[in-house]
Amino acid sequence: MSYVLSPAQKSIYCLKTRRVSRRYSAGLVYRKKIAYGLIFAIIFLFVFYIFQTNSISSDSYKLQEYQKKLSLLQDEQRSLQLKLSEVRSLSFLKHKIEELNMVQAQKIEHLSPATEMAVK
Repeated sequence: MSYVLSPAQKSIYCLKTRRVSRRYSAGLVYRKKIAYGLIFAIIFLFVFYIFQTNSISSDSYKLQEYQKKLSLLQDEQRSLQLKLSEVRSLSFLKHKIEELNMVQAQKIEHLSPATEMAVK
């Protein structure tokens, strides 16, 4: 069974169907925009998470390396302090004096500057 529409009824039917299709297509466009926005946000957050995890792991690795260097430098400082205290000791100085064949000065003479000398 077929319906025959008058020209006025055809224009009303077309207007109604366009309105409905525009509403439907506007809803689809809005839903697509929301879906694309959510997908973009999820991808952005995933990439951000990857970069943050990488940054944290590299920083922890650097921290471990710096702690190792710090412990080595502290050990070196302790050994240098021991060496310094040994060098400053009186027995070490006496040993060095004998080793270098140094003798005690017998007579010490001090020079006095001339009184009339001036720098020009």
